[in-house]
Amino acid sequence: MPTSNPYIDRLNKVIDYIEKKLHADITLDDLAQVACFSKYHFHRIFYSFTGEPLYSFVTRLRVERVAALLLTQNTSITDIALSCGFSDSATFARAFKSRFRLLSRNIIW
Repeated sequence: MPTSNPYIDRLNKVIDYIEKKLHADITLDDLAQVACFSKYHFHRIFYSFTGEPLYSFVTRLRVERVAALLLTQNTSITDIALSCGFSDSATFARAFKSRFRLLSRNIIW
């Protein structure tokens, strides 16, 4: 009897790839190729296994990485956000507020 699901194995490979490449531009084409699926099939499979769309998943991982680095590094928020793949501080601020449900007046950027 098989001990693993080939879809889960492929998705775990993709998640590992995403975690290693959070700082870079990650495309659906790249991830589908890593998983050895068509783009359409990969997107459907990814959502059904993770429960969240690919873009939301990547953004969540980026925000969580920035939050962890903010606790351990003495670097500006913008520099950390850029190093984790955000294109600018405004994009990061929206994603951070959305993820952690914060009001804009509570954070000084």
